[in-house]
Amino acid sequence: MAALRAERAQRVEENEATPSASSEEAAAAGALPAEIAETLEQITDAIKNYTEDAETEIADHPVAFLAGSFMLGMVVGLLLRR
Repeated sequence: MAALRAERAQRVEENEATPSASSEEAAAAGALPAEIAETLEQITDAIKNYTEDAETEIADHPVAFLAGSFMLGMVVGLLLRR
């Protein structure tokens, strides 16, 4: 038990002696939320663009989309019946 405590104390001292590693880790951890926020914003923009494009296509061809929705419903109904 004493050997484990001594080894742990030595590791703590070594980690405190190399602050550059922990500062690099802190910088990387700080950059991660920024990257996530940027990626989330890109995904949100892509979904908005897709939704706008879909609304435009549906407005231009309402009968085709209505027929496609009906056929999709029929296929799903047939698959669920089995």
